Amino acid sequence: MSIILKLILGVITGIFGYYYITDVFRNRKTFSGKPWSGLLGTGFITNFFDTLGIGSFAQQTAIFKFFKLVDDRLIPGTMNVGNTIPVVIQAFIFMTVVEVDTLTLVSMSIVAPLGALLGADIVSKMSRSRIQIGLGFGLLAVGLIMIAGFFNLMPTGGEA
Repeated sequence: MSIILKLILGVITGIFGYYYITDVFRNRKTFSGKPWSGLLGTGFITNFFDTLGIGSFAQQTAIFKFFKLVDDRLIPGTMNVGNTIPVVIQAFIFMTVVEVDTLTLVSMSIVAPLGALLGADIVSKMSRSRIQIGLGFGLLAVGLIMIAGFFNLMPTGGEA
């Protein structure tokens, strides 16, 4: 089953990569003047931490906002598109190295892209202030969950 998922993931990622690169070249004149090095560095560092299980979206949001690398309205879409290829690489690594139950692997392979697709459609229609409030509540929720875990108010971690 893992080989079939890797094959499907590889083909879909190849198609995504083709459209991504084509779109980049077609729209390069509309890009902001922000340095690519800051965006690439942010992606490399935060996806490294994501591989360790820390996650990447909260750190990326904070860096994007602090250094004004991405307009607030574009942050969710930028993270979904910009993290696609690094996350696929992580998926290949983990599907090769870590033993995962087939049901978990298949369900996550279906639900994660579906959530990104539906979420991007919803967020793209929202105003900047609603996105800022949503991101703020999301970060607050994560912070509260982490604090609750530190004080043993809720279980954290697992057997893996």
